[in-house]
Amino acid sequence: MSCLLFIFAIEPLAHALRASRLKGMSIPGEPDRLIAALFADDTTVYLDESDDYAMLEGILTKWCKGARAKFNIDKTDVLPVGTPEFRKELAARTSPSALGMSIPRSVRVVGDGELIRSLGAWIGNACDLDAPWVTMMQTLERNLQFWTRRKPTILGRKLIVDMEVGGRTQFLAKAQGMSEAVEKRISRMITTFMWNGAKHPRVSKETLCRPVSEGGLNLLDVEARNEAMDLMWLKEFLASGAARP
Repeated sequence: MSCLLFIFAIEPLAHALRASRLKGMSIPGEPDRLIAALFADDTTVYLDESDDYAMLEGILTKWCKGARAKFNIDKTDVLPVGTPEFRKELAARTSPSALGMSIPRSVRVVGDGELIRSLGAWIGNACDLDAPWVTMMQTLERNLQFWTRRKPTILGRKLIVDMEVGGRTQFLAKAQGMSEAVEKRISRMITTFMWNGAKHPRVSKETLCRPVSEGGLNLLDVEARNEAMDLMWLKEFLASGAARP
């Protein structure tokens, strides 16, 4: 019930943003401008350089009064999109645009090389694409070491790989992508864990990844899974009509 009530409360904000004079972003071939994307309690607003940030603040303030809600200003970030010069000027507060001149000093403008989190994915400009995986790989190493001390069987190790590696990496891999270097490192983690650090595994990884009916354990194959996710994304992208995202 609380989720339904929240949706009922947040919809007026979406309507107010779409009905406002904010220009937002125009997408070639699309009749409607891109102005807002809302998912649960996460709100992303798209602004043009000619938009006035104070107008956005006015809409948010009005909605907060009516809904008895409060926006978390401390978690509000502005991510510039455009040329390197525009992004640099906006982050340095030297942009002559209406947007640049109207953003309060209290609002953080994300500079190049910095990452912010949006719905579980990390986004930014001129960033290290592997940076979001550093913490993830540290977590995997720590958890696999924990399970190693419990001395699980080979089948138990397979189930732990599914839970720890497969479960933790699937969303980030789909939302963020996974580089070849990260793929190889995670694959080595799996092999090391499956054979308790043995330098010469008794059964090849390729055999372990095969179905049980073919003598394998159906062990997680990170490269194959990532390739399958890329193919599904490509299938959706190439779809025609309303099925295309």
